Amino acid sequence: MDLSFNSSVSAVRASVTRVDNTAHNVANANTDGFKSQRLVQSEGIRDTVELSAVGYNAQDLTQDMTNLMSDKHTYGANLKMISMKNDMIGETIDLIR
Repeated sequence: MDLSFNSSVSAVRASVTRVDNTAHNVANANTDGFKSQRLVQSEGIRDTVELSAVGYNAQDLTQDMTNLMSDKHTYGANLKMISMKNDMIGETIDLIR
């Protein structure tokens, strides 16, 4: 499989994981003693995206909302890349026929 496709699929999965993590943080914001989990993104094997937890912090809803907006754009851009790659493969198959 093409590395650009792998990278985009991996980034979409990472965006979903970050949104899930942010939702968990926001949902528990009023829980006594709750500390939000923060994730760090890094490059993985074969141009994939890896996430790792870096610990727990005091709740920061402003940062959570900023992360959600960023994740929305990252998700959309990578879905567009996957769609373009799919179109390119379709065009190539049509040329071969």
